Formats: sequence, C-alpha cells, structure tokens
Amino acid sequence: LADAKRHMAELDEHLRRRMRQLAWKQWKTCKRRQQRLKQLGVSDYWAIRAGGASQGPWRMSKSPPLHHALSNRYWHKVGLVSFSQQYQLRRT
Repeated sequence: LADAKRHMAELDEHLRRRMRQLAWKQWKTCKRRQQRLKQLGVSDYWAIRAGGASQGPWRMSKSPPLHHALSNRYWHKVGLVSFSQQYQLRRT
C-alpha cells in the first residue's frame, strides 16, 4: 500500500498508451489517420509523417504526434477516469 500511488500512476500511463494504440488501429488507413490527427490539432506536417509511418500500433502509441492528439487533457475531456486521481480521492 505504501507505493500504491506509484502503481496507480503506472497503470494510468499504460492504460492511456493502450487507448492510443486502439485508436490508431481503429483509424486503419493512412488517409484516415492523417485526417483524425489533423482534427485533433496536430500540424499537417506531423500528421502526414505519422499517418504514413510503417511502425506498428504499439510503437506509434508512444509517438509525439499521437501524444499531442490524444493527451491526458483529451482523455479527461472524453471521460476516462484516472486511477491515480481516484486513489487520491479515496485516501483523503
């Protein structure tokens, strides 16, 4: 229990990365990936570079353009609950 805060933060990180991976897989085509990245605020240059990348979804989930598009703020806005925030609320 002493380091549960750290474990919750690690769990949050892993969950968000997995969610970015799933989003990348759902977008399927290069064109659709570029469109979605642009819609989410990524510059044209980075959307084109990332959208046409040949790396797999897990590796792309760690890329800066995907981090910018699907940031912590984005996940909070769409309603994803943070384990570490919930842990802090329960402890106090």
